[in-house]
Amino acid sequence: MANTTPSLSEDIKGYRQAVVEVPLTAAEIIAMYTTPKLVVPAVSNKAIVVDAVDFIITRTATQFTGGGVVSVQYNSTANGAGTSVQSSTIAATVVTGTAGTAYSTRTSATLSDVALASIQGIGLYISNATAVFATGTGTATVRVTYRLV
Repeated sequence: MANTTPSLSEDIKGYRQAVVEVPLTAAEIIAMYTTPKLVVPAVSNKAIVVDAVDFIITRTATQFTGGGVVSVQYNSTANGAGTSVQSSTIAATVVTGTAGTAYSTRTSATLSDVALASIQGIGLYISNATAVFATGTGTATVRVTYRLV
């Protein structure tokens, strides 16, 4: 299911739209509070404009504990403190829920002209706020649909 190489399609505005899927191990989910995981690498002189973020987690027998809201953000700022690309975050309970698969989707935040200039050449990372997730097992996939402008 993981496709870390973007697939491209043409959207109605003439921009090339890309979709990337990045797998997350339990260790990466736990570590993303202090070490955000790269989702979309920076592109020189381009801004990554996100259309949607999907977070699919398959939790197993050992529940994750702790943690905080999850978001995809510009730059690798720890503790989820970067500029979020989403209009709303993914609740920590999506990660800490009982065994099974959960699917969350979020649309992008509104970016102004000033914001677009400030995110040129900056990659996207997944992180979470508040604290590390701990003691959990399972895997996740983060899927980002985006355009380069």
